[in-house]
Amino acid sequence: MKSVFDLTTQHTDVGSKIFVAIERIAEVSRFALWDICKNKELTHIQANILIYTRFHEKNEQITITSLARHFMVTKATVSDSVKTLQSKKMLKKAVNQKDKRITFLALTGNGKKLADEVALFAIPIHEQFDSFSEEKKATILETLLFYLNRLQIKGMMPVQRMCPSCTYLCSRKSGYYCKFLKSNIAKSALRIDCPEHLPL
Repeated sequence: MKSVFDLTTQHTDVGSKIFVAIERIAEVSRFALWDICKNKELTHIQANILIYTRFHEKNEQITITSLARHFMVTKATVSDSVKTLQSKKMLKKAVNQKDKRITFLALTGNGKKLADEVALFAIPIHEQFDSFSEEKKATILETLLFYLNRLQIKGMMPVQRMCPSCTYLCSRKSGYYCKFLKSNIAKSALRIDCPEHLPL
């Protein structure tokens, strides 16, 4: 198979065009985050750790291992970033009361404030969906979730807490049904990050 970056391939293969489009969206996102990072004296991975911890620490216990798995980097890379954030008083460690050998990561007050500021990078990118119909957005969401699930099945990324990889999701002629919620769910209600996720 020719490269998806080959223009002849792109012109005749819809999958190639979708892939390149996704990559360009990722580039826009990376640049927008980098633009904020340089003003906050943060690396890309440090910013990602702050944002992830900010919006997940209420629902899960965050460790260096779990962050490395999520961002698909080495534990050493995460550990270095965590140490830097700790030295800047943005991140702290909390000991598990049941097993004191285990420590979890949590943001300090300053860390939460900085995470909220850094997370603003996504707003102008997200706003571009405002002109799309709700049906079009739901279809895009459904397609991307099942595409990501294919990448998981192939072992190209760790299991994400999303509906297509969850044992609670059932496909029906009328749409989708969640056995955890015990109700039908619309395409637009499919989740990409669900605390109740139970892997298949």
